[in-house]
Amino acid sequence: MSLPGWTPPFRSITLIALLTINSITITGTNSGDFAQTNNCDGGLTVGMSCTINVTFTPTAKGLRKGSLTISDSAPDSPHVVGLTGTGT
Repeated sequence: MSLPGWTPPFRSITLIALLTINSITITGTNSGDFAQTNNCDGGLTVGMSCTINVTFTPTAKGLRKGSLTISDSAPDSPHVVGLTGTGT
């Protein structure tokens, strides 16, 4: 899954669900070009949400790729969001 309208260097994802968040990581070929912060400590109950902020700081020119992986208690976990950016 990719993020439509990705506008580096910042993108935000908001999760709203009843679940336990186990981990949030960035992996992939150029994972060092992306970083994330979040306020998803522990879990979410009904009506709660948390936000994952992703920043992009390219270390080289050209297309850069990574993945944001969210591991949680949902049956279809993990959830993977494709990350792309272009270093200029």
